[in-house]
Amino acid sequence: MLFALCMVLAATNVCLAKDKKVKPENLPAPVQQFVKNYFPSAKIVEVTQEADDLDFNLTLSNGTKLEFGKDNQWSEIANKKANIPSKLIPSQIINYVKQKYPGTAITCIERSSLGYDISLSNNKQFQLNKQFQPAKFKDVD
Repeated sequence: MLFALCMVLAATNVCLAKDKKVKPENLPAPVQQFVKNYFPSAKIVEVTQEADDLDFNLTLSNGTKLEFGKDNQWSEIANKKANIPSKLIPSQIINYVKQKYPGTAITCIERSSLGYDISLSNNKQFQLNKQFQPAKFKDVD
């Protein structure tokens, strides 16, 4: 009985864990450098660290949203108003979009161990595997 009560309390604490605010100057140096290199005119206006996986979520003054994993590598870049710097998008994806969806812009790119989840300015979403071939490895909203 005591063990069951402890398990319920432990589960409750995990569920109640909240993302925490982080000062931009307390971000890991590689994350700060990434922002300076690719978004030199933007300022970091908000940072949170996820309670579950410790990823960092950043919001920049130009509306860009970034997510970085524990390895300090980006896992998601999104901005519906401004272009995502093309230096951050693999050329195979840029070429794929130009060929299949001319005149559209990439508004969100998410990368994982399985590939890339991409959203376009025309609200089209698609996935490409690590070999940049069309794939479906998660449900798209």
